[in-house]
Amino acid sequence: MTIEFEIIPRKKKHFTWNELRDNLRELRPQLFPPTAAKMPSFWELDRGIEREVTAEESIGSEGQYRFETDKQYTLFLGTYSNVATYTNEEEWLADYAMNLAPDLRKTLAEQWRSVGFSYDVGIKGIRYDPGLVDFFAVLLSAAQLCDGYIVLKERKPSGIPHGAYLPEEIRNLIE
Repeated sequence: MTIEFEIIPRKKKHFTWNELRDNLRELRPQLFPPTAAKMPSFWELDRGIEREVTAEESIGSEGQYRFETDKQYTLFLGTYSNVATYTNEEEWLADYAMNLAPDLRKTLAEQWRSVGFSYDVGIKGIRYDPGLVDFFAVLLSAAQLCDGYIVLKERKPSGIPHGAYLPEEIRNLIE
């Protein structure tokens, strides 16, 4: 099974792996009972070459990353330029953020256009709930760091209806 969410940042801030890792350390125990899982390492995938991301490195506006965990699934984060993907922010949000009021969608589209990129957080090969601990922790941490909206484009096995949500709203839905 694969689960993917997009994050639409409202501020143009490239967070570092260190900031994301610190947020994960704080958030994981709040969301779920303590786990014995170690903190994942973070790898950039660039034209078939993998390299470990250093603590102070910023996560760019275009790139593919994966989290190396001690589990049997793949947890990933991607960043995509709106220009490179030919994204029309208003149309995209009209299709996938129908739960938001039109004026809020317009404001979010303007903010997103100004930022110029989005994030994609996903997990592949998930067959059991413990993997969702890391997935939701990464999703919420990244969204908090960029003051973003989390968007689910389809109703998936996550049980969360499609639409755009603030991190607190997602947290309330999964608790």
